[in-house]
Amino acid sequence: MLYSQYSQTDSLTEVVYMAGAFKTASDTPIQLLKVSILANNPDTGESMERILERAEAFQCAGIARDADELQSLAAQGGVHAVLLDHAPTLQEKILAQSLGLPLTLLDDDETQNEPIPSVCGRLQKDAANAASLEMVLNHALETHALIQDLGKACSRMNYLRENRETAERLGNIISMIGVAAHEVNQPLTSLLGHLELMSMNKDDAEKVLKYLDRVDESGEKIARIVKEIQDLRHEHWVNDGVFEGDGRSLYVLFAGANGDIFEHLSNVLEGYPKIHCTKAVDGQIPVETDVVIAEYSAGHDWQSWIEAAREADKNIVLTAECRDMPGACKIVNIGQADGVMAAWAPESECLQILTQVCEVGYFRKKANNARLRLRNTALKDDLTGLVTDSIMKRAVGKEIPRSETMKRTSSLLAIHVEDMENIQEKIGPKGLNHAILFVGKHLRRNSHREDLPSRVFGDRFLVLLPGRDKNEAREWCHCLTQAIEQNPFDWFEKTMDIGITAGIVEHVGGQPETMERWMENAEQALAQAREQGPGTVFVLE
Repeated sequence: MLYSQYSQTDSLTEVVYMAGAFKTASDTPIQLLKVSILANNPDTGESMERILERAEAFQCAGIARDADELQSLAAQGGVHAVLLDHAPTLQEKILAQSLGLPLTLLDDDETQNEPIPSVCGRLQKDAANAASLEMVLNHALETHALIQDLGKACSRMNYLRENRETAERLGNIISMIGVAAHEVNQPLTSLLGHLELMSMNKDDAEKVLKYLDRVDESGEKIARIVKEIQDLRHEHWVNDGVFEGDGRSLYVLFAGANGDIFEHLSNVLEGYPKIHCTKAVDGQIPVETDVVIAEYSAGHDWQSWIEAAREADKNIVLTAECRDMPGACKIVNIGQADGVMAAWAPESECLQILTQVCEVGYFRKKANNARLRLRNTALKDDLTGLVTDSIMKRAVGKEIPRSETMKRTSSLLAIHVEDMENIQEKIGPKGLNHAILFVGKHLRRNSHREDLPSRVFGDRFLVLLPGRDKNEAREWCHCLTQAIEQNPFDWFEKTMDIGITAGIVEHVGGQPETMERWMENAEQALAQAREQGPGTVFVLE
């Protein structure tokens, strides 16, 4: 019986051709190819040697009893293929992978029904003769040539993907630096302002000490932000083959049914004490896991591991035998996995792929966090922390249909902080900012869960009170005024009286209203309140 383990060579050929690395069978040399025999049974080895002597295109390079002898034969005169009388061991698979030698198996009753993905050609031992052996060896060499070219194509794909991920990493770093620059502006402004106050009051030792405390606080904030910027460097997890990890450990979880692949992976990584490789148990992904290596094969449920890794926000790498590489590469290219590596990949390749995936994942998470902080900054006023005018407009627009649905009355308040010009003349622009911050804090404290205070600009605020009519809104303003009077604003032992003027407009659910008109009416109510004098609360009917 004559058959080959690789019956799907057309798909391999198609993938290699698409990658620009197509190689036909006629390109493979078939003259005087040396075949080494790796035999546990001496009689079988001698029998195969005699058959090879009758083959026209092959010659025997020697008989080896184990992987060490095979390596010696390969080093002496060059070997093009290996003929085995047994299923290859893990060490023999790794050696054949490193030497680039195709394995051809002489099947017996024990191995003929056993799938062995690492074998390129197979021949029934009872049917072995010079013609059939030559045919299987030629087919094994052709298949192995295709696999090697596929490996080169995959390496090229990995190189291109690495360049793309490098660009993504740099883009993420730029985003994070932009966020950090935005965050450093406020403490820097405070620091400069207090230094100016120190020069203005340099003869007052008590004031200078207070200003120094504020300078120290601002300096600490700037130092923290600068440290974050310094941490945004490219993290070299591996440098010249030495795992660095920037002081951190790397936790790898293997999810697969092939124990030999896990054993190979463990042996490759055991020389690195900061890399911890474990095998998955009960389908669970531990919290400390950095990357999940899922076996890509027909007999393993790799899809569920991809879903589990994504749900747990973990990096996912596929490992596959040579024949499964095209499918694994497609999964990576469509973005379902972060990387792919050969099942028997050497140490350098394992480290390169694992650390590269971890680096990209690390910077992607930091960039997402930075973008979230930037988004929150865009939604909130830098000085007071209240929502911005754009968010208030959106909330007012949503409250109109909500009031109609819930059959309730809501109120909108426009608030003006009085005498800001006089405050600025007395304590300067920095003090004015703190006065506005003081009002913003009282607005937050006076607001209930559904209430939404916002700073429109300068000393102008809007407050949305869902479910409260004009009388409740008036009472809300009274409570705010009392809170400010009982806790006056103090700027370095200078007590400042801060008053507010407010205009109120209510909206009864079911009545026609638009966001623009409601907000315009609130501004009109405030204008009439200011005409009546500071501290007035005017309700527009």
